[in-house]
Amino acid sequence: MKAKYLNPFIGFGFKKTFGEEASKPLIIDFLNLLLPKTDQIVDLTFKNNKQLGQTDLDRKGIYDIYCENEKNS
Repeated sequence: MKAKYLNPFIGFGFKKTFGEEASKPLIIDFLNLLLPKTDQIVDLTFKNNKQLGQTDLDRKGIYDIYCENEKNS
């Protein structure tokens, strides 16, 4: 059996690693490492906001997450 790996530095790999409901705890932990202790994330919501470009050179998609802290902000 050949091992398969995802490259998290390309769009598909990043979205597969961080952009699914099952990976919610992973992305929350990752983002909390980058944020100050006073602004830790307690929950997040995935918003699949895909935009197709006008030409082949345009950006093909945007992926957003909305985060909430303990203050609901």
